[in-house]
Amino acid sequence: MSAERTARAIVAGTWGCAAIVMAGSATNAVLAYGALGDNRGLGLATGLAVDIGLCVALIGDRRLYAEGLSSTWGRTLRITTAVMSLVLNTSIAVHEGRYLSALMHAFLPILLIVLTEYGQDVLLKFTTLDRQAQRHTDTAQPQPSPQPPPLPPPQPLPELHRPLASVPVTPMAPAAPTSPPIQPAVPVPMPAPVRRPSPAASVAPIDPQERRLRALIERTGRTPSRRQVAAELAVTEHQARTLLARVTPSQDTARRDGTRRAAR
Repeated sequence: MSAERTARAIVAGTWGCAAIVMAGSATNAVLAYGALGDNRGLGLATGLAVDIGLCVALIGDRRLYAEGLSSTWGRTLRITTAVMSLVLNTSIAVHEGRYLSALMHAFLPILLIVLTEYGQDVLLKFTTLDRQAQRHTDTAQPQPSPQPPPLPPPQPLPELHRPLASVPVTPMAPAAPTSPPIQPAVPVPMPAPVRRPSPAASVAPIDPQERRLRALIERTGRTPSRRQVAAELAVTEHQARTLLARVTPSQDTARRDGTRRAAR
């Protein structure tokens, strides 16, 4: 438990130092961008982006080191973000020629670089020691005593066979006469009832389009053409011809008879 408390204290100290450096780098980035004539909002966004990258590196490496693993890219990201923070903290002092001030501003980023490397290394060593202790505890446990092999199942005893001559024979009684078996009754199939179609079922339902066509003929007083029916009912000309054939069959028949007589 002492190692776990130490690891938690190291992690808390690392995050505290990182928070201070993040706030300082964001502030100095705003001042540096403003002194260079650039947008101050861009400086604030740059400082926040560098801080977020550092947080991602710390969180990922903390999880990996807790499992006894390390990441080259995680260390690269930590060092890169720390160097960027160093530049953001010292750029305004270097630009104005205050080199002593730039050196003082470099304290926090350099401290953060060394602190993160030290903290991650300590966490990795704690994990290695914990695993070695667990392995030693597993090997020190007494091995269970070997179990004796199971006994074979008992074999059944062989039956004692006696000669047939020694077995008494009991005479069998005569069988009583049996009555003939009763035949099952054969069911007589009943004729199926004749179903008569109802008058309502024999009448085909009227199509809504056919009803609309009849209403159109009654309203105009004449039979419209296929194109008029297609435009009125929003159907194709083939469907319009079919509807006209069903609604006005007598007119079509008379028209065809008149055409044939004219041809003769």
